Amino acid sequence: MHVKKQHGNNVYCVLAYVHMMGIGPSTKTAKSYSYPFDEFIGMEFKKPDDLSAAILNIVGRLEAIVERVHVSLYSG
Repeated sequence: MHVKKQHGNNVYCVLAYVHMMGIGPSTKTAKSYSYPFDEFIGMEFKKPDDLSAAILNIVGRLEAIVERVHVSLYSG
């Protein structure tokens, strides 16, 4: 929070959470931990074999966010 207050829009926060159903905090709970200015990416998976696919999905979504933020910062 201190970093965001100090640097404002120069800081872009993303919370990515991959949750195996039935273990640990739910995606909804994880989202409740994020700040209102954070972008939240939540991914559920059912079995350990699905973890790699879930992580690749998160990576793709993060790449899209980075590209969107980069374009918005340098287009104006």
